[in-house]
Amino acid sequence: MTERLLASWEDAPYVSYDRRSAVVEHRIRLVVYDDGNVDVVHEVRSDDDRADEPAEWTPKEAHEVRGGRVTKTGGRP
Repeated sequence: MTERLLASWEDAPYVSYDRRSAVVEHRIRLVVYDDGNVDVVHEVRSDDDRADEPAEWTPKEAHEVRGGRVTKTGGRP
């Protein structure tokens, strides 16, 4: 299995006065398995207590590529 970090960024997605400075980290990981299958995972985290995201990396959206087909497999709404 091989993992690659494709992208990472930070944003402040909240507009309310109390939470507008809360920063959320994002990353997109590509996971390639020995059999040629691939997973693409968008993960988020935030150390800020005002953010809805947890402190550890958590999948927000995940897709797997199997046999030429892409299927959404997980994440949170």
